Amino acid sequence: WSDGIDATSGTTGIIYSVGTGLGDNQWSEPTNIPSGSVALTKKAWQVRMASNPNTNEIILVSSNEDKKAFAAVWNGATESWGSQIELRSDSNYFTDINVAYESQTGRGMVVFSQKTCERYIQYVIWDGSSWGSITPITSYNNACQMTGGSKPPIPDSPVRWARIASDPRSSSNSILMVVLTNGNDVWTSFWDGSDWTQEILHTATSKYSDRPSISVAFESLSGRSIVAYGDANSNKNVDYKI
Repeated sequence: WSDGIDATSGTTGIIYSVGTGLGDNQWSEPTNIPSGSVALTKKAWQVRMASNPNTNEIILVSSNEDKKAFAAVWNGATESWGSQIELRSDSNYFTDINVAYESQTGRGMVVFSQKTCERYIQYVIWDGSSWGSITPITSYNNACQMTGGSKPPIPDSPVRWARIASDPRSSSNSILMVVLTNGNDVWTSFWDGSDWTQEILHTATSKYSDRPSISVAFESLSGRSIVAYGDANSNKNVDYKI
């Protein structure tokens, strides 16, 4: 959690405590997560975590008051944080960053947008020992125009919220992401274990863009995914698709 004060040299401004028992309120002493080589000076505004389904590893992602974003990895064997990486130095919003794991490989997937060409999502993979290259899910040029491939155009509005979920089946590396833009667009993209595909626009009339009116989950046995989102044109204001 954020301690409500700015980060200082070597710290993230995010406090953590490890539960040492079940239901007995035994927690370790609250400690500031180290920032490693990432220089942070502001308080955290968003924090998200995901756990590796195969190990005691956890990835934390955060964006702070000056819209810088970073990730850090928890090693449950050594009970320590490390492998900190700066994801971006600026952005339009705090809420467009998220994390999930592939169920089969245990690789971590972090998604987020950049301030330049902010309608495009970037991703980076943690393979258990190192971070890969930061890559856009859709190629674009310096004028923020989509280039190459046959993927459908992404709505020309900044990404405001991003939610992702992993297929929990141990034989699958599938991840589904749903995005809500500042222009009230809701679109999804599907990770098949090697690439982001099937970018689909579901609505351009989401009821709100200033709140996270999107969600996504997988059925545990079938592996089917469901996306739900607010829609101003829906009689019930919430639509879903499978």
